[in-house]
Amino acid sequence: MGNPYGHPKPQYEGMTLEEKKKAYSKACYEKHAEERRAYGRKQSKKYREENRDMVLAKKLEQWLRLNFKKSTEWYENKLKEQDGHCALCNTEPNGRRLQVDHDHGCCPTFRDGNRRTCGECTRGLLCEKCNTKIGYLEQVLEDVLTMGTIVPKEGTWLFKALAYLDSYKRI
Repeated sequence: MGNPYGHPKPQYEGMTLEEKKKAYSKACYEKHAEERRAYGRKQSKKYREENRDMVLAKKLEQWLRLNFKKSTEWYENKLKEQDGHCALCNTEPNGRRLQVDHDHGCCPTFRDGNRRTCGECTRGLLCEKCNTKIGYLEQVLEDVLTMGTIVPKEGTWLFKALAYLDSYKRI
C-alpha cells in the first residue's frame, strides 16, 4: 500500500528507480514465498497422482542405481528368476516392491542413511519380513558357527534361508 500523498516510502528514499524496482520485487517475492511453496506442493502432488506409474518406475530405477548399482532390467530378471515372489517365501509384491538383499559382510549398511553397496554382493529379492529375518540370522550365524553345525528341519523357513545364503556365498 503506497503513501496516499505521493511521497516515496521511507525504505526506498535515496534509491535509483532501478534499485527501487529490485527492492520491491524482492520484498514481494519474500512476502509470497509460502504461497508459492504451497502451490508447488499441490502441483507436485497432482502430477504424481496423474502419472503414478511413471513416477514409481523412475523411483525404482533411481533406488536400484544409487543403492545397488543395478538396473530395472536386473530387478525384473531377478523377479522372473524367482517366479515373481520372494526368494524365501511365496510373498508377491502387491503394491510394494521386494527388497534387494545383499551380503552385509561385504557392504555393511548403517541407520545413518548410507545404505549404498558395491553392487557385487547383491543376492536376491526378499519381502520385508524375510529380509529382516535374514539380517538377524546372519548375525546369529556368526556366533553359532563357532559352537557347531545347525541342522534345520527340511521344508522350514530356516532350511530355505540357510540354502539361500549358502547359494550366494562369496568366493
